[in-house]
Amino acid sequence: MTNENAIQALREARGLTQEQLAERVGLSISYVSRLEKGRRNLSVKHIDRFAAALGVPRERLLTKEDVPLTEEDQEDLALLRQARDRGVIGEVRMYVRFRLSEIEGTDAPAPGAPVRGTVVRKGPK
Repeated sequence: MTNENAIQALREARGLTQEQLAERVGLSISYVSRLEKGRRNLSVKHIDRFAAALGVPRERLLTKEDVPLTEEDQEDLALLRQARDRGVIGEVRMYVRFRLSEIEGTDAPAPGAPVRGTVVRKGPK
């Protein structure tokens, strides 16, 4: 059984609408809406899609407990939204690669190191 409240909370914390989440997972808006309202169960074949779209491990969607964002997640979310709003996509891309490497245990350049194929802007647009 999935935690529908977690899906809604994670979607909202990431600033996504139901329409945007539905588009990311390749399902209808009504499916997402019914899922969040507890009128529909998330099928096993869709759990990985939702986990990927929300940027969380699938286990986080399988718990019945409300799982609040960690302090680090909240800080990351604020920084990512700030970068998005400033149009600093290169910095976001670099940070995402770095965080993924930390979590997955792979090699990636540290933030601030140049990454091939990215442009890093300094200051506002």
